[in-house]
Amino acid sequence: RSNKNMGLYQSRLKISHVLAALVFAFIYVNIPWESLYSLPFKDKQNYYDYLAYGQSVLSYLTFDRMLDYLLGEWLWHYILDNLIRNEYLTAESFFNYISFSLVFAYSLIVLSKANPIYLLFLFNPLVVDFGFTQLRHALSMVLIVTALFIRFWSIRIAVLALSALIHTSAILFIGLYFFSTWSVSSYLKNGKLHALRNKIIIASACISLAIGPALSVVLAWIGDRRSGDKDLSSSVSYLSFWIIVSFLFMLNLKRIQLNVFAILSLILLLTVAMTVITKGYSLRLLSVLFPFFIVLTANSAPRIRIPVVGVFLFYSIVQWMYWFRII
Repeated sequence: RSNKNMGLYQSRLKISHVLAALVFAFIYVNIPWESLYSLPFKDKQNYYDYLAYGQSVLSYLTFDRMLDYLLGEWLWHYILDNLIRNEYLTAESFFNYISFSLVFAYSLIVLSKANPIYLLFLFNPLVVDFGFTQLRHALSMVLIVTALFIRFWSIRIAVLALSALIHTSAILFIGLYFFSTWSVSSYLKNGKLHALRNKIIIASACISLAIGPALSVVLAWIGDRRSGDKDLSSSVSYLSFWIIVSFLFMLNLKRIQLNVFAILSLILLLTVAMTVITKGYSLRLLSVLFPFFIVLTANSAPRIRIPVVGVFLFYSIVQWMYWFRII
């Protein structure tokens, strides 16, 4: 089995995809999500309050080590200070640019390897919450996706480094990308499917432990200010779809187009399933996984794709009912 494409596109971006993604993102961000939600987006409001009333983090944190720039997420606060606090750009405009960029990036991921109809799958509460409330993480993800389209490795590494200076979790996803690249390369050389499956399982177990019981210990050890964060795990009922799908895909690896992003998706899927036990922050993983999951599903054999799409549509309705607080 050959797989020459280790990136999102085999050669370069298609103009038709760029235009479609621009139109889709424009429509998406012009939907009044916050009004539909009937409540202010809490995390977004926290950013507004920080900019209006809070003291800049850069004014009281010290940056004596390279690690301090990473833990302090220096670039995010530097952008806020130099763009918004200096009134070159309004906070609302800046946040809208982030939301637009996130939807645009996710659209390009979907269009890279799936039928345009799958763009409709992006109308999901996970994407709305991520792109319109988790703005710092969303901007970091935009840079990561941008790096995946860059053909020159030196520039790609530089952009990935910038993403980590905006949100420290970028380190996890960057590492996962390189691990997935190595795993696929090894599989293409030896053809051992069981070895690939074992790598996925081991990686998922390590990540689920790292973002679960080991997280507070690691954060405290490196001096991160968030070491006392509360348990942010999701319920078994909310994760039930992802648990079932992760096992379905893992049992049918032969019926999946195995490339870098398929492996990345499988690791994140299985990690989410394992957070039921380890109590990790599954929603953040699902938000990052989402466009890659769509591509994974779209490129699976019909006997997998059809039931997954059918159940996902039902699950999405339940998600929206939960998001609108109907249930």
